[in-house]
Amino acid sequence: MPYYAVYGGTKAFLAMWGEALGAELAGRGIDVLVLAPGDTKTGFQEVAGEMSTRWSSVEQVVEPAIAQLGRRAVVIPGLENKAGLLILRFLPRGMVVRMMERRQRAQTPAARR
Repeated sequence: MPYYAVYGGTKAFLAMWGEALGAELAGRGIDVLVLAPGDTKTGFQEVAGEMSTRWSSVEQVVEPAIAQLGRRAVVIPGLENKAGLLILRFLPRGMVVRMMERRQRAQTPAARR
């Protein structure tokens, strides 16, 4: 994630780590859930100066996560989030980085400097 490299790298690490832990702990009575919620209305974005128009409510994120706990390792609430992540898996990584850079520059005041 251009302009949020540490944040993006941390999210990627946690996703892979959570999936690996879920596989290692399967059958031991310990559930691991990786949640990829997308833009969620928590107040963080306003403080960071982001201007998303696709907010999910906290309830729209938490309810599917709790419903899938113990059933799957990764939960991506919302059809738009699922479709977006699926499409990104098939695009060349360089193209994805350029697309994200343009999006972040347009939405993030700090990136416009």
